[in-house]
Amino acid sequence: MGRQILFFFSREDEIEFLTKVHEMGLIIMDEYKNKLFAEDIKTKNDFAYFISYENSNIVITNDYINQIYSDIIKFTCCKSWKEKTLDIGRIWIEMRYYDSSDNLVKKDEILEKIYNQLVRWIKKNTRISTNKFCYIGKHAYKLYKEEGWRMVQGAKVNFDFE
Repeated sequence: MGRQILFFFSREDEIEFLTKVHEMGLIIMDEYKNKLFAEDIKTKNDFAYFISYENSNIVITNDYINQIYSDIIKFTCCKSWKEKTLDIGRIWIEMRYYDSSDNLVKKDEILEKIYNQLVRWIKKNTRISTNKFCYIGKHAYKLYKEEGWRMVQGAKVNFDFE
């Protein structure tokens, strides 16, 4: 079981967050291990990206980053599936896994430190939902407050913010 923090980010919020990731000296990759910059996501329509650091352990399986074995933090984008509706995003980390011999393998502790720094940034730069379950970026909050957007998780769960 991994750890995660959930949020609602507009595209502008995502770019602001990923810019911070780059400022921290971290790497953003797509599922094929291609390095990206924060501005690249303006023109891409990927659902998720991977955050890591130089010389980290990245395992490729069938041409894709293996999310369990690799030293990565998964950044899942928020999506607008319906008009004026934003579906939840997250950053997620798994710090241990079982190898092919059923041995428990722990990932590099630096990955967890990076994850904790990113969580602190999110908490500092966003608002928390009224039920304390997730966060909302400043641009997404503007959509919520001024334009009546709904913040959802799937089809049935709505979130409110003050």
